[in-house]
Amino acid sequence: MDFRRLFAAVKRFWLVVLGILVLTVLAVALVPSNISPDFEARGTALILSPSTVENTDTGEEIGINPWSRFGASGEGVAATAMIEVLESKAFEQEVMADDAVKEFTVTPNPGGNGAILDISVLASEASSALDGFDLIVDRLVQELDSRQEAAGAPVETRLKAEVLTKPAKATELRGSQTRAMLAIAVLGVIAAVAAAAALDTIMSPDRHSDEEDGGDAAGNDDASDPDASDPGAEPSVADADPTRSSMGSRRTDNRKADAPSVKADVPVATPFEATKRPAG
Repeated sequence: MDFRRLFAAVKRFWLVVLGILVLTVLAVALVPSNISPDFEARGTALILSPSTVENTDTGEEIGINPWSRFGASGEGVAATAMIEVLESKAFEQEVMADDAVKEFTVTPNPGGNGAILDISVLASEASSALDGFDLIVDRLVQELDSRQEAAGAPVETRLKAEVLTKPAKATELRGSQTRAMLAIAVLGVIAAVAAAAALDTIMSPDRHSDEEDGGDAAGNDDASDPDASDPGAEPSVADADPTRSSMGSRRTDNRKADAPSVKADVPVATPFEATKRPAG
């Protein structure tokens, strides 16, 4: 079915098309109330280097922190280590214990030197997103302090985690709702056009078959007509008046039946006898 015939079908069954489109609009309007949006809580944390504590009498530094032995990159190394801890299977199960939480990420900030961490929690409820963010930050501070303590670092020399930005509320993401509404709208339009085309084919199959076979039928008719090839040929008497043709055939038959069979005994001269016959 070409575009022109499809357009004609839609125009012919516009009531059916309109009804399907109305149902589609209603379905799209019901999406927000039946599909809940996602919520994201996003923030950042900073790994701070330890403050230098000097002895007031000697001026020497007090304590050695194994976490800062990497020099200027110590904070970045500590941040990378904390990412490994927070991405462990055990901690993932703890965060995902809330069924509303869908996923979370802890990654280095691309604009920093590796000491800034980006934290993101995606959940189907705003409160779950915020609770998940707080849980990750608390575990970050706890793990960073406990691991330095296990390494024997004095308290005053330990690295600390400080929250730079904390979301006041979770951001509503309507991506899932928008995708669902768009999909329903597209399917509704396709269904309306398909219904019009199906009805047009079912209710008028003969018309479509005649249109498709019209060229072949016309060619066959011309081939069966002997006069079709000669545009200037005049119609025969039989074609012009069938009654006259039948009457003429009857008269011919009657004349043949009434005509007597007469045999005349007339001598037939051979060519030889004709030459011998005298003249006059």
